[in-house]
Amino acid sequence: MIFNPKTRSYIKGLVLLVMFLFAGLATAAEHSNILLSIDEVKARIEQGNVTLVDSRSLVEFKKGHIKGAVSLPTDETFTKTGRSDLVATITEIRDLMSAAGITSESKIIIYGDKTFLDMSRLFWVLETFGVKDVAIMNGFFGEWVKKITRHKKDCKLS
Repeated sequence: MIFNPKTRSYIKGLVLLVMFLFAGLATAAEHSNILLSIDEVKARIEQGNVTLVDSRSLVEFKKGHIKGAVSLPTDETFTKTGRSDLVATITEIRDLMSAAGITSESKIIIYGDKTFLDMSRLFWVLETFGVKDVAIMNGFFGEWVKKITRHKKDCKLS
């Protein structure tokens, strides 16, 4: 079957579109566990073998946090010298991860409060530095307290 150049171009475009669509669906399926509901986070905690990472400041963490969580403030991932929007050095990030007990094999769920920007940056930094299994709680610490900690057993409050 012979097609004119315009039709061939149209068919190539359609084939590429279908390929990109399926590639996008495959990628979405691979990463379907990135954004977890509060109930999904609670279920993963109950299953064990997960590290909850609080992205808020250490001061906020000390006021209260999800039981078993570690503090890794997003603000600590910025460089301490030069431009303030750059990522800290490899050594600084590795030290932060080590202090929080995080390795490249850790299963991480990040939570925070009031903004997904901090949680998203921490997600990106952890993935960039080799952590393979990172997710974000689709809700804030305050929502966790209201929904899950009615009896305060799942939340440490100082």
